[in-house]
Amino acid sequence: MQMQVGKAAELLAPLGLNRKRLERWIDDGIIRPRRKGRGKGSLRLFDDRAFLDAYLAASLFTAGWPSRKTSSLLRHLRQRYNTRLTSSVATVIVRFEPRRSPGTVPDPSQLVSLYFDLTPLRIWLTKLNAQGGTLQHIERGRPVRNWREEFRAALTGLSREMHEKQITEQDIDAAIASVRARRGEQQEAPADIVTVPAP
Repeated sequence: MQMQVGKAAELLAPLGLNRKRLERWIDDGIIRPRRKGRGKGSLRLFDDRAFLDAYLAASLFTAGWPSRKTSSLLRHLRQRYNTRLTSSVATVIVRFEPRRSPGTVPDPSQLVSLYFDLTPLRIWLTKLNAQGGTLQHIERGRPVRNWREEFRAALTGLSREMHEKQITEQDIDAAIASVRARRGEQQEAPADIVTVPAP
């Protein structure tokens, strides 16, 4: 899958990312698009790895993690992206190696760990890859049709369908509760544990 930055920004808006922040993170190397150009009008394309960058960076940003440290942490995590995107690992746990003086043993209670749940991202990418078509179509120059309007029309169609089928908030809440109950019954998915140097 490949998607232009503008379309990716619209899809990443629920994570609190606007296009300006997304482009700044690309320029700073926090997010690495599949193809990164230079200069005005250069084409930058998002693939699954870039969406994983954005998901993890947004999670760290929301938690107040500094951009400089985010870039360094993602550099360590990128080494196993292919595994994370294709395996059944649902959680990534990042543990930081403690800074210690020679001859001392670190106190395990003072070790910092970060937990990332990849399940929402994996579900979202699966649906996005299955949909393809309009969202992934790459256009150069000024588009003849307005893809934002097409995107909004698709969302409006979904909303109408939910209204026609009389799906209420209570129905959605009940479905969410049902899924959560089933998750509790299932075996816990394996976690991917990564140890990185202390920031």
